[in-house]
This record gives sequence, structure tokens and C-alpha cells, in this order.
Amino acid sequence: MKKTIAILAALVMTLGGAAYLPMQEFSAGAVLTASAATGEFTEGAYQYNVKADGTVVIENYTGSEATVKIPSTLGGKTVTEIGERAFALNRSIVTVNIPDTVKVLGDHAFFLCYSLTNISIPDSVTTVKNSCFWGDDSLVSVSMPDSVTDMEALVFADCKNLRYVKLPAGLEELPGYTFNKCPSLTRCDIPEGVKRIGGNAFIDCTSLKALLVPAGASIDDYAVGFGYNGDTIQNIEGFKMYVYQNSPAEEYAKNFSVPYVYYEGQPIPEFETKGDINDDGKVNVTDVSKIAAHVKGVKSLDSAGISKSDVNGDGKVNITDVSKIAAQVKGIKKL
Repeated sequence: MKKTIAILAALVMTLGGAAYLPMQEFSAGAVLTASAATGEFTEGAYQYNVKADGTVVIENYTGSEATVKIPSTLGGKTVTEIGERAFALNRSIVTVNIPDTVKVLGDHAFFLCYSLTNISIPDSVTTVKNSCFWGDDSLVSVSMPDSVTDMEALVFADCKNLRYVKLPAGLEELPGYTFNKCPSLTRCDIPEGVKRIGGNAFIDCTSLKALLVPAGASIDDYAVGFGYNGDTIQNIEGFKMYVYQNSPAEEYAKNFSVPYVYYEGQPIPEFETKGDINDDGKVNVTDVSKIAAHVKGVKSLDSAGISKSDVNGDGKVNITDVSKIAAQVKGIKKL
């Protein structure tokens, strides 16, 4: 598996995404059509196949809309799978809403969708396959529903601006290279049930400075706390692991000389994103509204919210903090 991933990654870096995943071009008509030779159907901008169980897998999308609401039925049959490369290399899509009939997001389904900013994944989805969101540079945060129990490798690889992903509570394995080369990732909450973190899972996540590892999770080589300096793998400066005493994570930290401290329920300051009051991985107008309501006395924040609201570090939450967060949202000045 590691050899396959290494070859795949090398091909992408050497040949480029388009060369690695050539896209077939299909004409999408307004009328439902069928091809007896291939068994493929077309309805609007969607090409699809009907599986043996009578449900639909979407094979290709040819539209150019910024907002895409994937239909729950095509040809009168239920859509249960977004197939391999179905939306790959689409430069137009900004927002995708997946219907709650879908169970599987296929290999490379949204590969190199550079403009994709918002994706709504319903709690019907159980499987997210290889490289599903690879290279989606506009993604900042993603919430994975707890229904997902199977994630394959490279799902968020090379997402340059990804800061936070909510991982599903039932996940038992975080595969190798999941967050390969995600330099903006600042936070990842690993569910307590995870039993294994695959090799290079967080390789080159240079902004990730702290990570709490579940007590029962084993860690493969160079999975946590490492990045590349040219061809050399080295420790990420300032990174610290929070581990349980006598856990596999402690053994990993010792073996690979990764700085660590024992986790005993203490706050982990590096997990806090200043200004992200509602803890969704983004600083936006919702956060401005929440802190403004606190300052006005309309609705008080809890202690965690107050800590993240005090962006200038003066020990108070007031109109100055509101102004600074608003300036971040407007793009005037970063926090």
C-alpha cells in the first residue's frame, strides 16, 4: 500500500494532476439518453450507470454551475454513489450539496476542484475513497459526518488552505497520507476510537503545532510531527504531541524524538483558533455576530469562547476585539 501511494504521489508531482487523471469528455443533453453498447445513461449534466441493485452511480458531471445540488434520483432511480473522477478537474464548482441518498464518495471524486469552497456531506455517507478531495485548494474546513466509518488514503492530500477537518466519531483508522502536504492545517481532533494512524498521515502539515493522540492509537512511521526539507524528512519546528502515559503514542514519540507531554485533561492552547468563536474552523461573520452579542450583553460566551474572542490578548473582550475580527473577515488585516 505504501509503495502504491508513493508511486501515485510521484506521478502527480512529476506529471501533474491532469496527466495522472485524464478526464473523459461526454456530451450532456437535456434529454435522457442511453447507450446500449456501454450501458451508460445521460440526464442533463450527469452521466451515470445503473448498478445491479437498481441504484445509480454518477460517473461524470459536465456542468459549469458554481453551486451544484446533486440530484437524489436520475432516470427515476436512487443515486447512492458519486463515482470515480465524477467531478474531478471541474474549475467552476464552488458549493456542492450531496443528497442524503448517497453512501459512497468514490476515488478522486472531487480531485483538483480548485474553486470548491463548501461541501455538504450528509450522514448517509459511510465511505470516502482514495484522494477524494486531493488538491482542493479553496477548502478551508470540512465536517465529516459520524456515519463515515471507512476513509481511504490521501483524502485531503495537497489541500493548501485546509485548516480544520471534523473527523467522524466512528473512525477506527486514519489512513496514510490523509493530510499529506496540508500546510495550513492548524487543528485536527482525532476521535478516541481511532486504533491506527497510518504512515505520513500528517506529513508536511507545517502549521499543525499540537496533536492529541488517543490512548489506544498506534502510529506508523513518520505519521505525526514530520515534514520535508528538500528530500530529507525532519521534525516540524514547534510541534508537540499530547499523549497518554504508557500509550503507543508515547513510544512513538520516544522512538522518533518527537517532543511530547502527558495529557491529563489540561487545555491545549494550540488547539484554539483565535477569532473562531463557534469552533467551525473558520473566522467569519458568524463569529463577529457572536462576540458582538457578548459585548452588548445580549448573549454571553462560555469560557472557551471568551478565550478565543480576546484576540489582542489584553484579558478583556470588548469592541476592540470585535473590530479586529471584523477586519480579518473583510480581508483588511489578519489576526
